[in-house]
Amino acid sequence: MNENLSEKITEKEVLVGKGFFNEYSDEFLEYIDKWKRRNLYKLEEYKKLEDEEIKIKEKYPNVRNFFEEKEITVFNKDELEAILEILDIREEKDILEQKLCFKLGIMEEKVFLSEFI
Repeated sequence: MNENLSEKITEKEVLVGKGFFNEYSDEFLEYIDKWKRRNLYKLEEYKKLEDEEIKIKEKYPNVRNFFEEKEITVFNKDELEAILEILDIREEKDILEQKLCFKLGIMEEKVFLSEFI
């Protein structure tokens, strides 16, 4: 895949509704996902959150099945608290992912602007 995806679409195509994201959203999302996977696991905080989620799922099989298999059952109080804890963990992970995507955007902008300087 081309690392500099912004070169794939012309200004004229943008004006007629064929914007980059509309035409290349799959490639774009694949690029973002690849970049996130490569860089998220370098963050100690992210690895810690992943480990916490894994431990909770190991301790509560019904909770694991709920998240991984979308299996609904009657949960006890501890399992419901575990679900809430996983949701909190995922929210923290989302924030880390958003920060990394922001940094990727800055890096891509730098590459894009360097073509004009």
